Amino acid sequence: MTSLFIQGPSLYTEDGIIENASLSIHEDCIEAFFSCHDNYSNSVTFPSSYSIIPGYIDLHVHGVAGVDVMDATPEALNTMSQMLAREGTTSFLATTMSMSIENIYSAIKNVASYLQTPHENGAQILGLHLEGPFIAPDKMGAHQKKYLLDPNIALIREWQTLANGAIKLLTFAPELNNSDQFINCLQTLNIIPAIGHSNATFQEAEVAIKRGCKHITHLFNAMSGLHHRYPGVALSAFQHDILCELIADGHHVSWDMLNFVVQKKGCHELCLVTDSMRAKCMPDGEYRLGEQKVYLKNSQAKLEDGTLAGSVLRMQDAVKNLIQQNICTLKESIFLSSINPAKQLGLFNKIGSIAIGKWADILILNEQYDVVMTIKRGKILHSVY
Repeated sequence: MTSLFIQGPSLYTEDGIIENASLSIHEDCIEAFFSCHDNYSNSVTFPSSYSIIPGYIDLHVHGVAGVDVMDATPEALNTMSQMLAREGTTSFLATTMSMSIENIYSAIKNVASYLQTPHENGAQILGLHLEGPFIAPDKMGAHQKKYLLDPNIALIREWQTLANGAIKLLTFAPELNNSDQFINCLQTLNIIPAIGHSNATFQEAEVAIKRGCKHITHLFNAMSGLHHRYPGVALSAFQHDILCELIADGHHVSWDMLNFVVQKKGCHELCLVTDSMRAKCMPDGEYRLGEQKVYLKNSQAKLEDGTLAGSVLRMQDAVKNLIQQNICTLKESIFLSSINPAKQLGLFNKIGSIAIGKWADILILNEQYDVVMTIKRGKILHSVY
């Protein structure tokens, strides 16, 4: 028996776009879809100008609505899951930051405990992204220097055991001591090694990628760049088939540079992330990131010295921005928001696209690309109706 039947919008599937589509969901999976102009009873009907696309997958998000992963409480994770669903995110990696070993331990333990029981009323936590503490002091961004460490194999083994294997991605600086062995260790622990907050030379980044780094954290931000005499991590991003995060808010990377990246890298090697912190969906004012004060004004979160401190970007706005800036089409954006992150985590057989048998993680967008309905595993999490 069909649990949910949707009809009317254009449907963006793995194989193409179906106009005036009908989509049936059985329990938590996509059952069937086809083009149909007939009206069915008990269906949820939308205008033909609307679109059905896969749910967004955010691989880098710290907080929203006044809470943060580092709060290390189940209530914070509940709030994050429910609020992120409103912007179209159906799954995400709960992201930590550089703090004391005790604070990181508590955050990891909290996520691991949270994942032991089903949570149906919000976006799905797919695991953890550890951003730091193994990062470079001269590219620390909004992290605090006193908490930074060289790569520590014993520590990451302990943390992955604590997490019950839930650490999926780890951002570190490969120019630091012991990085070669650290990359090998991450791979044996099934953690994706990501280069970020790094002042590595081009040569150091090349070695790290060849050893197994498969991800670049927020491309251009807090990393050695494209200097014509001293190229760094950013140049390596263009030399390899490696997935690069982009924060598409116009503050972290200019629209012209975002357009350049998409043109040069292509839509198959990029993923949209928010890197959002607790001030997202909150009014302008003073907030905290770790132990530091952050000031939100005009959609920018900054430390007292003016350093960008994450973002307040919503995933639906990241997608809208790329489309409205003529950087890519809606069809192309799906690679950045859904397909590529799903593939990076090895979950494309379950999520990331619309195909029969996959989990019913889908969005309904209006003509302005606003999310009007979020469905996760067949359950409506958010609706403007």
